[in-house]
Amino acid sequence: MKINVGIAGLKTVGWELILEQEGVPFSYVGDKLSDAEFSCLIVPDEYHERVIPSVQSYLSNGGGLICSAKFYSRLSGEKCKKKYIKYIRGGSTAPFFKSGLADIETEGLIPSKANRFKTDFGESSVYIGKYGGGHIVVLPFDPATIISGWKSVRKSFYSTEKRLPHETVSLVSKGEIFRLISGALEYIHLCRNIPYIQKWFFPKNFPSVFNWRIDTDGASLKDVEELYEVLKKNNISATWFVDGKSQESHLSVFRRMEEQEIGLHGYEHKIYHEYNDTLADIKRGKELFFVNGMNTESFAVPYGRWNESIARAIHESGFVYSSEFSYDYDNVPSYPVCKGETHTLQIPVHPICIGSLKRQGFSEQSMIDYFIKIINKKLHNHEPIFLYHHPRDNNTPVVRSIFAMIKHLGVPRLQLIDYGRWWKKRNSVKFEADIVDETVSIKADQFHKDVWLRILFPDGTESLVAMNETIHLRGVLKTERFLDTEIDDIERVRRFNPRICLNKIEDYISSLLKSSS
Repeated sequence: MKINVGIAGLKTVGWELILEQEGVPFSYVGDKLSDAEFSCLIVPDEYHERVIPSVQSYLSNGGGLICSAKFYSRLSGEKCKKKYIKYIRGGSTAPFFKSGLADIETEGLIPSKANRFKTDFGESSVYIGKYGGGHIVVLPFDPATIISGWKSVRKSFYSTEKRLPHETVSLVSKGEIFRLISGALEYIHLCRNIPYIQKWFFPKNFPSVFNWRIDTDGASLKDVEELYEVLKKNNISATWFVDGKSQESHLSVFRRMEEQEIGLHGYEHKIYHEYNDTLADIKRGKELFFVNGMNTESFAVPYGRWNESIARAIHESGFVYSSEFSYDYDNVPSYPVCKGETHTLQIPVHPICIGSLKRQGFSEQSMIDYFIKIINKKLHNHEPIFLYHHPRDNNTPVVRSIFAMIKHLGVPRLQLIDYGRWWKKRNSVKFEADIVDETVSIKADQFHKDVWLRILFPDGTESLVAMNETIHLRGVLKTERFLDTEIDDIERVRRFNPRICLNKIEDYISSLLKSSS
């Protein structure tokens, strides 16, 4: 049996991106569709009619299928209901994605047999079960289509505190959709009693990786130097995104920093809507860095904003990666696609910082509790633990507590540039996996000592193993897989948050006062 996800459709770019993130072997379905050749099948919304009898035959032999209700309706003849869906959420009865809430914001088709994942209007939206002799997951949308969007909106983020922090982020929660698909792929393989094999998300057998991203945002020299001292004392190699104009008088301080990544946060700390203006600002910032003896390979747009013209300017400027939570947040890296072209690697971070929590009146202990929950969640979800901060927000006890938690968990600290380079190496490794009895045969165009495999077994255990030509499953060390649990009041993050309106008014008044002074 091969571990191989088959894509049977016309527009496949979005699915390719998701499967590259997942790190599972995949290929494109031809005229023949064998259940031994494909451990799982994906059919996008656009497909050839001739694929339908092949899929029916594949399922009759016990295959597994992930598709949208649009294809399922054509396959089965069953009716679907069209409805606008703001979000779907997991729940205690879901076989995966129990704690998840995915912002969809699209007109979807809900299968008549939907039995899992409630919508914002309280109806089940996903059918998980059997059809035609095989196992299927039917979604109310095509994930590969909706993740390509780049609209942003201000959202609340979950906390046990009464007031919820908020930030302007991607309208569609790409990270939650990725988790949903990742869970569906695991589910299909386990239902078929097949081990699920993918490239691990971190170098070697690291449990995760940690980075403390810092956006200077007009920080004073005193705040910069004090934060750097905290980093040195805690052995943290952070990633600094420096807005050139506000830091111009003391750029030498950044040049002298040891074991720190210095990226560009624009020359002016402002958003440009035109490509040429963004490109000119980036060029000015890079030239300022150069004359001060620094070179930068990374970029973060001020305020985390992102659009197609910004993406084009970033790409043209030759950065290794950029990081904007208006494109993506709380996710593994990916390559945005704009007008059919793949752009610079995106490394998402968690968009809520200490400043966000301070504004909602969180105490220091409440801040520590918030970040500890985020760290544990990311560790359990196999996500990088990438948090961000501003020097002016201070709160050194909170910062130290975060660093202490990372040290306690044994999570390695990496600069974002190093993780970005490793991720590109991970993407370059193409492999095939064939299982016979208790032996996995791996064929790869190259083997890297720090690109490992994760194997999830039908009994629910998992193992991290080095990628070798032969892996004997009986000899690997197995551990229990973490199963997430439902968050009872998760939907409160999508209820009306009056603090968002109040804070917008405060910001508007503040800007008027600044402009008049």
